[in-house]
Amino acid sequence: MMSEWSLRNTDSTIVQQLVQSMGMSLTLAQCLVGKNVTSVKQATEFLKPHTTHLRPPVGMIGIESAVIRLCDAIKNKETIGVFGDYDVDGVTTTALFVDFLSSIGACCVPLIAQRDSGYGFTLKAVEHFVQNKCSVVIVGDCGTSDFDSLDVAKKHHIDVIVVDHHTVPSKQSSAFSLINPHHQDSTFPFKGMASVGLAFYLAASIRTQLQEQCFFDDDRPSPNMRELLDLVAIGTVADLVPLVEENRCLASVGLTVLEQRKRHGIMALLDHANIGLSQPVNAKTIGWTIGPRLNAPGRLGDAKLALDILLARTVEEGKTIASCLEDINKKRQELQEDVWLQALPQAQKQSDAPSIVVWGKGWASGVTGIIASRLVDQYQKPVFVIAFDSTNNQGRGSARSFGGVNLYQALETCSEYLERFGGHAAAAGMSIDEQHLEKFITTINQTIASQTFEKDSLFYDAQVCFDDVNATLVSELEQLAPFGKNNENVLLLCKQVLVLKSTLLKNKHLKLVFCQKKSGESCSGIAFSWKGVIPKAGDCIDLVFSPEFNVWRGRKEIEWYIRDIVLSDNGST
Repeated sequence: MMSEWSLRNTDSTIVQQLVQSMGMSLTLAQCLVGKNVTSVKQATEFLKPHTTHLRPPVGMIGIESAVIRLCDAIKNKETIGVFGDYDVDGVTTTALFVDFLSSIGACCVPLIAQRDSGYGFTLKAVEHFVQNKCSVVIVGDCGTSDFDSLDVAKKHHIDVIVVDHHTVPSKQSSAFSLINPHHQDSTFPFKGMASVGLAFYLAASIRTQLQEQCFFDDDRPSPNMRELLDLVAIGTVADLVPLVEENRCLASVGLTVLEQRKRHGIMALLDHANIGLSQPVNAKTIGWTIGPRLNAPGRLGDAKLALDILLARTVEEGKTIASCLEDINKKRQELQEDVWLQALPQAQKQSDAPSIVVWGKGWASGVTGIIASRLVDQYQKPVFVIAFDSTNNQGRGSARSFGGVNLYQALETCSEYLERFGGHAAAAGMSIDEQHLEKFITTINQTIASQTFEKDSLFYDAQVCFDDVNATLVSELEQLAPFGKNNENVLLLCKQVLVLKSTLLKNKHLKLVFCQKKSGESCSGIAFSWKGVIPKAGDCIDLVFSPEFNVWRGRKEIEWYIRDIVLSDNGST
């Protein structure tokens, strides 16, 4: 069992106003108000997101100068470099710019970062763009802290436009333009966009400027920006940024584009994952299917294949790359499991420490972030996972936060022991020499021990009866999707549920078949990686869950995704 359950605090008057004004169910209204949606206008926009709800980029520092420079480069036929990080946000950012620039006849040279070359916009990347005679380079999902490379690029008379969302250091950047919502001079009201969302804003602003300059004509039509939103949805959801405000709008509309499967590579990738045309493509599809496969090549070496599949021009090209990605992803899973089995014993010895730091020589550095996330789930504390090169003492690591700990600020207190670090409050990366490992562990634990963890409470949105959980309700609640950070899936409480069958799958996933007490109609539910009480047939339980449609082999059924379980007060029947 998790912490004590609490009903999310909502204003009953506002709930009733939404019910009466919009004709929605009481449960949906409670869920909306629980998400701070408190007016009919807000509810209408939340339930039916549209690109017209996006705020213009007023106050988005750096975008105006970037638009002017890139419009000049496009009209003068300059060669434009596009560089992106090797994760999904970086790859989709790069794909968006390449797709957009190519569609309007611009000459562009794309390049994706390689993990072996180090994080960020490297000197090697600058050299590549110098050799390709690029006069402008767009850097996506990194670059904010890459001061040395930016300085070298400037010496070569390359104007670098950084489109990034990572923490901005106090040091002055030599980038031509820095478009980053965390810049101290940025007054754009929403700070949570992924780089690909910022890229969409920049591309859309370029199109607007070129339209005003009569750049487009019958032979060179203005591009349809909506067709780029599938890339925005993939990058936004996969990067785990808050799915609220602009992000929610971009992801929601982008998912409708993604579901059309217009990109040959995405169609092939979904086919390889056995996701047929009858199955929905949603945020879960990105998180569990598309994201891991796009991330896999970057985790193991060269992320170029991830870019190639997003830009595949033919069905056959998409199929060929999708097959390669499938093989790479399987290899990633094997390496991940190997590191996990080595990391777990180390973590168990640190279960009483303020944070967990695990490390190993020869570990695949590309899976450290995944291992960190799994350890956070298991130990409920910040985690640092470091992979040291087997031939030298250099280590590269990933960190994931818990309890409100700001990782970037925590790593700042250890900067004297780190070669470099970057990221944001919830996730970060760093490089370290093995000789500094012990002092780093001591300092990071002291820093985190001095912080107060936020209580991990479990709030549910509404209480329902068993018979309330029907297709009508689930369809209604689907309007609140896509779910993710800051827009979590709804949680409902149902009491006095009778367990008919209880099974533990793969020794960790709890599968239940149950019905309302004194009712014959049954339903099924599953609790993934379950660590709590295991009820047996005949037990009466209370449970907190999220109801969703599950489509399998053409059949659409309601599945209860269980978050927590307790035996009912009256125990077994």
